[in-house]
Amino acid sequence: MSFNGSEGSAISLETAAAITKKYRDENPNGVQSAFYGREMLEALLAQPGSMGIRVYYGLNEDGSQELVLVSSDADENDNLNLILDKAIKCPPRCPKKHDLNS
Repeated sequence: MSFNGSEGSAISLETAAAITKKYRDENPNGVQSAFYGREMLEALLAQPGSMGIRVYYGLNEDGSQELVLVSSDADENDNLNLILDKAIKCPPRCPKKHDLNS
C-alpha cells in the first residue's frame, strides 16, 4: 500500500458532535482538543515527499496526553526532520461553545 495524499474523509457535523460528546462523557477531565498553527502544519507538509500528516498519541511524564505530528511520504514512511508537539490544549484554552465541545 502507499499514501496518495487523499486519505481521510469528511464527516457530518452530526457525526462529529456525537463522537466528541462520547469522548467527553467518558473522559470528563481529558483534553478536548489541540490546536496547531497554520505555519507549523504547512512546514510539516512542506517536508520533501510529504503526502500528509501522521499523528502519534503519547503521554508526558506527568501523565498528560500529547500528540506528536510528523509528515509521511507515499511509501508510508515518516519524515523525522520536523516533529511537532506542544499543541495549545483545551482546556484551558478553549473556543466558544459549539456542537463539538459542549
